[in-house]
Amino acid sequence: MTTANLLSRLRTLLDEASAGFWTDVECYAALSDGQKEIVNDWIGAEGIYGEFVYKNINDIRRLLAEDYKPYEYRKFVEENYNLDKIYPKLEELFELEVKV
Repeated sequence: MTTANLLSRLRTLLDEASAGFWTDVECYAALSDGQKEIVNDWIGAEGIYGEFVYKNINDIRRLLAEDYKPYEYRKFVEENYNLDKIYPKLEELFELEVKV
């Protein structure tokens, strides 16, 4: 492998989109479209993504072996990240910030 080929492969691997790294918005969009997401564990991930977080290869195997439930993935987003629920919380947060 030439240096140019190696650099090209490294750039591809480091490109988040081609490496499979998504933003939260993209994960929510995929879940709301009924796609199963598998999220790498990081501090706070379980509080956001719950059952979709993996910590090791066994968790990935478990997640992949589970039945595909597109309606439940959409329901997860609707129940946890519904804008009608989020906006009042944000308004309350900003009111607290202004008062302080």
